[in-house]
Amino acid sequence: MDNDETERKRIKIAEIMDPRPPIVDYNTPVKTLVSLIRYSKCVLVSKQSKIVGIITASDTLKLVD
Repeated sequence: MDNDETERKRIKIAEIMDPRPPIVDYNTPVKTLVSLIRYSKCVLVSKQSKIVGIITASDTLKLVD
């Protein structure tokens, strides 16, 4: 085992993860997503307090087509 592999095994998820992304309700208007996605890599979608989906920047680009 090399040093890089040993070091990777010691790294905790908390050290490399991004902060929690914004969460919007399932019925949130699409126009709201545009400003959120500018500041976050993704937006989580919730319905009745459960995460049911994820919207990414590439998803919002599909709206332009």
